[in-house]
Amino acid sequence: MQGPRFVPSPNDLLTELLELRNEVSAEGRTLCRQWNVRGRRRRFRVGALNLAHYLTLRHRDLRGLQDALMTYGLSSLGRLEGRVLANLDAVIGALAAICGTMPVHHPRPRAFFRGERLLRANTDELFGPAAVGLSRPAILVTLPSEAASKADFMIALLRNGANAVRINCAHDDPQSWAAMIRNLRAAEAATGQRATVLADLAGPKVRIGRISVGPNRARLTAGDEFLLEAVRDL
Repeated sequence: MQGPRFVPSPNDLLTELLELRNEVSAEGRTLCRQWNVRGRRRRFRVGALNLAHYLTLRHRDLRGLQDALMTYGLSSLGRLEGRVLANLDAVIGALAAICGTMPVHHPRPRAFFRGERLLRANTDELFGPAAVGLSRPAILVTLPSEAASKADFMIALLRNGANAVRINCAHDDPQSWAAMIRNLRAAEAATGQRATVLADLAGPKVRIGRISVGPNRARLTAGDEFLLEAVRDL
């Protein structure tokens, strides 16, 4: 790996980071508003806003900035998924201390580790709280189609330690999904164990079916223009 040939000064880096922070904050709020999460519970809204900040940040090429930060022993912004703005604020605070040209402000620990708290809360909600002093093996099983017709399948899942089941709504149909849940509830009654249900909604998918090219052409090459045509079924 070859490092940067030119490393900006701490003052230049600080200016760049402040601009980046302002852009990510503003664009992230705009993106989150487009998702229309108002009215959802607070935990969801907080996570959605952080996700919007993360997507906004990752649309930028940060490689030069990351290399420069590393030369000063600072975070390279590589693992900030759960705390985008707080992580940027922490690096800005460290650079401000190095430069000595502006007041130093560091994010409070509660704000910095909010993502971890939300993750634990969501995990407890999905899998149930872990026993005090014990680590919890959380087992999520994606249900096959047979789970709708074979009640014994669900009993075996619970007896083998499944904490939650996932229904992939890209497959089967509402009647099958309802049958899976009924079989799960019957298995819970038979075993005395509990499992939560995660219904995973299918999102938009892009699949390439056929490519039509000109005569004497077998494939597209770099620089070719092409048209994507949406069809219901391929």
